[in-house]
Amino acid sequence: NYLSKQYGMTGVIVEHAFLDSASDAAKLKDENFLKKLGEADAAGIAATYGFSKGNNGNEQATVQIKNKNDFNGTAQIEVSGSGNGYKVAVWSEENGQDDLVWYSLPGTARVINFDIQNHKKSTGKYNVHVYNWNTTSNLCQAEFRVSGNTTSTLKVSSVDNRSDLYRVQLKFADMPDDVDVVQFPVWNKADQSDIRWITAQQKSNGVWEADVSIPDQQVGAVYQVHAYANLTSGTLVFLGKTTFKVIGPSADVEIQNYNANQGTFDVIVKNVEVPAGVESVRVPVWSEPDQGDLIWYFADRQSDGTYKVHVDIANHHNNRSTYNVHVYVMDNNGVQTFVAMTSQQVSETKDELTAEDKSGKETTYQLTLKNHKAAKATSVNFAVWSERNDQDDLVWYEGKKTSSNTWSAEASIKNHKTAGKYLVHVYGIVNGKQIFLDQTTFEVSEAQATLEVGTYDVEKKSFEVTVKGISCKSGIKEVLVPVWSKANQSDLVWHETKKQSDGSYKVTIKVPSDIKNAKYNVHAYVTGKNGVQSCVGVTTKEVTNEQIVVSAKDTSKKESTYQVKLENQGKYDRIDDVNFAVWSVANDQDDLIWYSGNKESANVWTADVSISSHKTAGTYNVHVYGVVNGQQINLGQTTFEVSSPKGKTEVRNYNSVKGSFDVIVKNISSKSGVQSVQVPVWSQPDQSDLIWYSAKKQSDGTYKVTVELSKHQNHKGTYNIHTYITTETGIMTFTDGITYNVVSDSSDQDEEKLTTIMGETATTVEQMMRYYESSGNQYPSEALGKGGAPTLRDFCQMYYEEAVAEGVKAEVAFAQAMKESAWLKFGGIVKIEQFNFAGLGALDGNAQGQAASFSDVRTGIRAQIQHLKAYGSAEDLKSACVDPRFKYVTRNSAKYVEWLGIKENPAGVGWASDKNYGYAIVDMVKVLTSK
Repeated sequence: NYLSKQYGMTGVIVEHAFLDSASDAAKLKDENFLKKLGEADAAGIAATYGFSKGNNGNEQATVQIKNKNDFNGTAQIEVSGSGNGYKVAVWSEENGQDDLVWYSLPGTARVINFDIQNHKKSTGKYNVHVYNWNTTSNLCQAEFRVSGNTTSTLKVSSVDNRSDLYRVQLKFADMPDDVDVVQFPVWNKADQSDIRWITAQQKSNGVWEADVSIPDQQVGAVYQVHAYANLTSGTLVFLGKTTFKVIGPSADVEIQNYNANQGTFDVIVKNVEVPAGVESVRVPVWSEPDQGDLIWYFADRQSDGTYKVHVDIANHHNNRSTYNVHVYVMDNNGVQTFVAMTSQQVSETKDELTAEDKSGKETTYQLTLKNHKAAKATSVNFAVWSERNDQDDLVWYEGKKTSSNTWSAEASIKNHKTAGKYLVHVYGIVNGKQIFLDQTTFEVSEAQATLEVGTYDVEKKSFEVTVKGISCKSGIKEVLVPVWSKANQSDLVWHETKKQSDGSYKVTIKVPSDIKNAKYNVHAYVTGKNGVQSCVGVTTKEVTNEQIVVSAKDTSKKESTYQVKLENQGKYDRIDDVNFAVWSVANDQDDLIWYSGNKESANVWTADVSISSHKTAGTYNVHVYGVVNGQQINLGQTTFEVSSPKGKTEVRNYNSVKGSFDVIVKNISSKSGVQSVQVPVWSQPDQSDLIWYSAKKQSDGTYKVTVELSKHQNHKGTYNIHTYITTETGIMTFTDGITYNVVSDSSDQDEEKLTTIMGETATTVEQMMRYYESSGNQYPSEALGKGGAPTLRDFCQMYYEEAVAEGVKAEVAFAQAMKESAWLKFGGIVKIEQFNFAGLGALDGNAQGQAASFSDVRTGIRAQIQHLKAYGSAEDLKSACVDPRFKYVTRNSAKYVEWLGIKENPAGVGWASDKNYGYAIVDMVKVLTSK
C-alpha cells in the first residue's frame, strides 16, 4: 500500500485462495487449477485499474486511468502496448457523443491529459476506446466517472448537548470516486500550537464524520475547523472551513427591588443558557465572614424565563452588611456548575419623616413617618405649629398606621391660619414609653400682589384702589383694603373689594366732603382658602381739596388754538377776576398777551389762546392771576409746546443751456398747515445777489422753485440755498440749508445727459463674462470659489441677481468692481479673501487690511450694491443691510454715476476723490454693454 501511494496508483491485495482442508491444499498441485486461479487474479487486477485487452493479430494494448482529480475535472489516460501508435476516442454518456474527442498517441507517446473543459464540461460516465494507429482496429476500452458536483457542506454540533464533545460532519453533494481519506484539522489558539489533524470515518456514501473532544470544558472558546480530502493520487484538496463555540451553562445575575427600610431585595438570574437543560437554579446567600448565616435558596422560574429569589435579612440575623450572592445551575445530566456572582450592600436606615403638600394648594399637608422604629411603636402623634408667635397655634394630630413601619396624619392649615415656616415633631409609644422619633419642617407661602392707588377725583371726592397680579396657592377667599387717616385709626374702615373681569380686585374710597387736606394709609390683605391672611401691599394717598389746577389743551388739534384753564380754586372762597398771561420762551416776552378768563362754573375759568397772535414755535408759558379780596395774586402756571414745521431741500434738473436748476422742498410736515414756502438763494459772499423765491406747491405735495443763473450774474461756483416754511398760524421757520456747485464747464452737469445709478439693468450675464474675458485676465477660481463663486458665470450671475433685486443697474456695479479690484487682481489695501469688490472702508490713508471684510462673495457684492443705492436713491433697501458704511452716506447725494466722484459732485460728496472717477466708470459701462 505504501509503494502504491508513492507511485500514484491504487494498491491491490490479491488473495489466491482460502485453504481450510487437505483436499484444498492438494489443488495447488493441479496445473489447470493454478491457471484458472491466475486468470481470476488477472481479471480482478484489470477491473481494479481499468485495464482492458484487445488483440489485433499479435498486437495487444491496455488502458489505465491515473491521477484523476474530479475537483479540477482532470485525469491522465495511459495506454500501454507494443504498437507504434494509437488513436483514442473519449466521450461522456451525457447527450450522446456530442463531446467526443479523438486523441492521437503517435510513436512512443502513451499519456493523454484529460480535462472536462475539452468535453463541454460534461460529468458522469466517460468511455475510452483505443484503436490501432494504422488499422483502426479496436484494441481495448475502459470507462471512468467524473463527479457532477464536488461541493460539500461542513457543520459542527454538540454530541448529546455535551460541552466536551463535538461532532464534525462533511457531506458531499456527489462525492468523487478519487476521494480516499478526509481529515479535519482543529485548533483554538491563534498560533495553532494546539492543532489536531483528525481522520474522519465515512458513515455513508459521501458523508464523513469525526468527533472532537474539548479539554477542560472551555466554555465560550471558539475553535477553527478546516476540511481536506486526500485523493487516490495523493493530492490534498481543501474542502471548506467553519468554526464552533464551546457551549456550557451560563447566566447573568442582578439585584432588584432593594428596600433599605425593610431589608429585602430580589435576586434575578437571567440569560440562563444550559445545553443539557435546566434541572434547577440554586442561590447561596450570606453576609457573615464565616458564612454563619448562609442559606441556599432554590430560585423560582418566572414567566419571562428568568429565575428569582426573594431575600429578607430577617432570615440572616437581620445583619445590615454586604450580602454575597452566588448562582449555581444544575443541568439534566446532574452536573452542577457555578455561573455568576454579585453582592448587595444593606445599609443602616434613618427615620424618614415627610410633610407633603399633595394637592399643591397648601390647604392640607400629609405627614408621614416611615422607619424601623415606627414599626415598633404602638401609637404615634404629630405636633405641628408655625414658627410665628411661639406655639400659639400648636395642634396635636393623631397618627394612623398605614403599613408595618409607616404612620401618617393630615395637618389642616385652617387650624393654624399662619404663613411661613411650620415645625413638625413626632412622638411614639414604644415599649410603653413615649419617645421622640423625628422632626421636620415645611413652608406655607404668603399671597403676593400689587397695590395701586388711582388719582384723586376732586369733583367726586374719591379715589380708586386696585389689587392686581394676585398669586395665592390655596385660592382667593377675599381681598380687603383697610383705609384710615387718623393716627389713632379712629376712622379705620375695612373695605371689601370686588373681583374684575381681568382678575384684579377694586374698591372706590370715598373722602368726606369736609376734608380739605389729609394723608390716607392704604393697606391690602388677601385671605386664602386655607385661612391664611397676607398683607400684600402698603401705601399712602395725599388728598387735598385746595389744590389749584392750571392746564393748556390743543383744542383745534392743529396747534392753532389752545384752551387754557384754571380748575378748583380751592381755598379761595371767591375770585372776582381771572387773567391768563401767555408768551413764548423764544425772544423773552416779546409776544406776551393777556387773555381775560371766562367763568365756566364755580371752580372753572377758561380762555382761548390764538397762536397766530404769537407767531412763534417752541415752549409757551401760561401764568394765571386772579383778584381775591381786591388784590391780584398768582394762582398757578403751566406750559405747552407748539411744534416747528419741517422739510427737506434738494436740487434737481440742472440745465446748462437754459442756465437754471430746480430747488425741491419735500417731506414737509406742519400740524397747522403750510401758508407759504420761501427759498432765499445767493452765490456772493456779501449776499449781493440774494433773491427770495416763493415756491409753488406741486401735485405730489412738494414745493418747487426754478433758479435762473442770469438773475445771479451768471455766477459759476457755490450757491447757498435756504428754505423757510410759514405755517397757517404765521410761524415762519428755517427748515433746511444746502449748497449747490455750478462748475465753469457745466455742460456735463446737464442731468438729462447723465447716467443714473438706479434703473433697469441693460446688460446680461453673458455680456459681463465676455467683458471680463476681453481684459485678458484669468478668473481667480480657487480664491473666489472659497466664497461660493468658483466660476466666472457664478460671479456674474450674483452681480446680476443682487443688482436687479435692489433696482441698481448691474452694468454700473460690475464696471465699478472691475475698476476698484483691478479686474479681480486686487493688490492694494483690500485683499481678495476679504470679498470686498468695491473698496468699502478702504479710505485714503488707511493702513492695509482696515477695509471691510465679508463672509462670502455674494455678501460682498450685496454690500457694494447697497452702498451704490445709498448714493443713488432715498428708497429703503429690499434686503437686510450688510454694508457697514451705509449709515455714513448722505442718501440720494449722487444719483448719477458721474457724480460718484467727489470733485464732480455738485454737493461736494461722493464715493471717491479721484478726478473723473464716475466718468471712468461710465466709459467702462459703454464698453461692457457693447460686448
